[in-house]
Amino acid sequence: MKFKRGLSLFLAVATAFSMMPSGFVHASGAAEWGNPYTQAGISAEAPGTTPVTPATSPGGSEETNAALVKNLQLSYKEEKGIISLTYETVRCDHVIIYVNGRELEDDYTGTAFDFDDVDEGETYVFRIVPYNAEDKAGTAAEASFTVPYKQASVTEVDAEYNLEKKVLIVDWWGENIAYADVYQDDQLLEEHVTESRLIREIDLEAKSKHTYRVVPYNKNGDAGIEKSYLLEVDDYVATILDLKVDYVESARKIVMSWEDSYTEYVEICLNDETIVEKFTGKSYVINCELQPGATYVVTILPYNYKQEAGEEEEEDVSFGYFDVPDEVSAKLASIPIKNAAGEYTGFSRPELQVKWEAQARAYYEIYRAQENKRSAFRYLATVKADQDGMYTYVDKKAGYGTYYYMVRRKIAEDDYIDKELYTALSDAESVHAVVPKPGVKALLCENGKVALTMTSSKEFVSGYDIYRKTGSGGYKFLKSVSEDSYLDDGLAFGKTYRYKVKAYYYDAASGKKVNGRFSDAAAVKNTIGLIEAEAVAIAADQVKVAWTPTANADGYEVYYRSNTQGDSYALYTKTQELSLKVKLKKSGTHYFMVKAYRKEGKGRAYFSSAEVSVKMGFTAPTGFQVKKTSFSKGSQNLLIQKDQLSWNRVYGAKGYYIEVYDKALQQYRRVAKIKKNSKTSYTVSNPVTAQTGTITYRISAYLNTKKGTKVKKGGTLELAPQLGMVKKVKAVKSGNKVKISFKRVMGAERYQVYRSNGRTMILVGETAGTAVTDQGLDAGVSYKYYVKAVNLTQNLTGVMSEAAAYSKKLEKAGKLTLKNKKAGAIDLSWNASRGAQKYIVYFKTSSGAAYQKLAEVSAPNTTYHHKVQAAGSVCQYKVTAVQINGAGVLVESGPVTAEIRQAK
Repeated sequence: MKFKRGLSLFLAVATAFSMMPSGFVHASGAAEWGNPYTQAGISAEAPGTTPVTPATSPGGSEETNAALVKNLQLSYKEEKGIISLTYETVRCDHVIIYVNGRELEDDYTGTAFDFDDVDEGETYVFRIVPYNAEDKAGTAAEASFTVPYKQASVTEVDAEYNLEKKVLIVDWWGENIAYADVYQDDQLLEEHVTESRLIREIDLEAKSKHTYRVVPYNKNGDAGIEKSYLLEVDDYVATILDLKVDYVESARKIVMSWEDSYTEYVEICLNDETIVEKFTGKSYVINCELQPGATYVVTILPYNYKQEAGEEEEEDVSFGYFDVPDEVSAKLASIPIKNAAGEYTGFSRPELQVKWEAQARAYYEIYRAQENKRSAFRYLATVKADQDGMYTYVDKKAGYGTYYYMVRRKIAEDDYIDKELYTALSDAESVHAVVPKPGVKALLCENGKVALTMTSSKEFVSGYDIYRKTGSGGYKFLKSVSEDSYLDDGLAFGKTYRYKVKAYYYDAASGKKVNGRFSDAAAVKNTIGLIEAEAVAIAADQVKVAWTPTANADGYEVYYRSNTQGDSYALYTKTQELSLKVKLKKSGTHYFMVKAYRKEGKGRAYFSSAEVSVKMGFTAPTGFQVKKTSFSKGSQNLLIQKDQLSWNRVYGAKGYYIEVYDKALQQYRRVAKIKKNSKTSYTVSNPVTAQTGTITYRISAYLNTKKGTKVKKGGTLELAPQLGMVKKVKAVKSGNKVKISFKRVMGAERYQVYRSNGRTMILVGETAGTAVTDQGLDAGVSYKYYVKAVNLTQNLTGVMSEAAAYSKKLEKAGKLTLKNKKAGAIDLSWNASRGAQKYIVYFKTSSGAAYQKLAEVSAPNTTYHHKVQAAGSVCQYKVTAVQINGAGVLVESGPVTAEIRQAK
């Protein structure tokens, strides 16, 4: 059916076209068969069409049954871009609509149709073929329409002229513009301009006026709605072009450069302050320091040849930020003290430090209070940071107590800032400025003396005041010391002594001494001291029992018991020695108790004991340790550390296993099997590198039996391969200095030498040699020197050496000279002692008598006049130099002596 219908349509269309008159034209504004019709908005109707004679059916009239389309009209709605078709149908079931031979709609039953796929200037031929109920084509209708072009219109025109470059630019905007003609003062300047801009080099007079008219054309070449613009050419106005301004923070200067036009000179301002007038260059430098976060604006005002000001140019050169200070903290620090020569004395002073994250060259205000209330804070100081990073403010006005600090940022008035600005205050940070409470421990030594050890949480502690009491009495001052230790002797046996200590800070400049709180009490009884003992198998059937010497002991009693149930200790022997060997008859565990004893009058006995045990036979090894460490060079100059491991012999074992812990496998792996139980040492080698971590070794004993190998696991030992410890460190007097010498360490490049007074550790120096010198020490202070090996190339360091002690003695006064004067008087004179603050003069007249203090002479005086009472006697004198050292402790030098017979 579809095929037949299509064929009928083709025949109908072909027939219709073949029947058209020869005068038919498809064109806008033309009419089919000579009937005229107009363009947009006017209906166009094809008048009576030539009927198409369809195929006839037998027994009926085809003309009577044929479908018919008539009164076809076309209308154009320009605002919507739609061609509307309307028509009437007779005996029509449906129609097919064609445009330019292309089918638009099939089986369309309406009598109106909108076609919206239109382009301006295009001709569209519409043909409507009707079909009756039997689907037979009837008489078709056809009409054509040419879409008109839209009218061109200019909505806006703009023109500008560059007087310096003599370039004219005319811009326009509008709708439906294909091209335009541009007129200047009604004279054609340029025609057929397809862009929306005209650029021309043209010579126009300054301050002249010109009218520019733009006439638009659409695609059909029809002129549209034009528009004009009146341009007034500028005068020769001074102008700044391409201004560049930078602040070079490191050089503290503003660097600027620019281009200009019609400019004779410029005036340069910074924040409205005139920097320079009538400047004719094109670059300038302002040497000034800007505050971070503050507003700074550079202004350049140009002037033309008439000295008329042009338009100024501005550029912001501000940098940094203006915020509440970050990371504010407050602490009580210890600062090493230097003497007048710039040498470290070994002592420190307390310093209240307030720190925060600062910007270079920014101002800050510090506020302080002694209670954390906003109303209590008072202005303390204004500071200026010299660099980015943490800024440290030292509060030199604070005493001792608790303080709170807050900080805020400030923009201060300067040559270019006329109003101060502030941020909010930071959160409050507190610090306790007090001499700390010390700790003290008391230990009874083997010689019956009490060793005191003091500790302090602050390095600025100069020394300690020691107090002691016995029984129910009060504490009495004993001594001031600068060291962290003190040995108290002359104690009565059987009494309990209690000690308290106050730490103090001594200001050598002012002579002021500030004490802290008392420590907690440390008590010790002067009785038999503690004893430590050890029992080690030295043969299959023999044990060596050894013990430490004990304070106040008259001798030692050794007791023994076996592991047999019910067995009790029995006296084995008495001895004055500190060890003995014991033969045993069987294996198993054996117990020893060593008692130190002392007998006093009235039958009183005092004891101190220690109990030890030893297991004979097959046991786990004990005493696992490093016996010796040495170093060698391996391949590629790699440093190798060799550690000789040793342990106590297990007589019941076959041999030993040496194992190392494998961190990757998380288990021990064997590195050596020692097949003789008599061999009790083994050397392990490890490279010394920055990547080598801690290495753990384990010792085990093994025994082969018929049932297999038994293993007893012993202790472990951790090794840290590193540069060796510096040895043979010595500190000796060398003129006015101290010479610290030591022995080289394999693999070390340099050596760092440190000095400590027990609290403050300072780096004295670093050397590639084996000695350094030090100075600046205070007399009467016990110093300790330590040396550490370093290898910077391989990033290796050794441990600190053992200490080498040194105590500087106050220099004695020089030669003492005595002269007889009138009336039996004697004049004394002596050479000065460096560092002496005063001298003490002592006198006696008999060799067997004790010296009596005669006078104190303040330095720098070095003479004394003595009026002797008894004439003709032999007078003996001694003079000592005295100094209060940096710890506030009085130090007296050795004496210089002389004698003279008094003149009669």
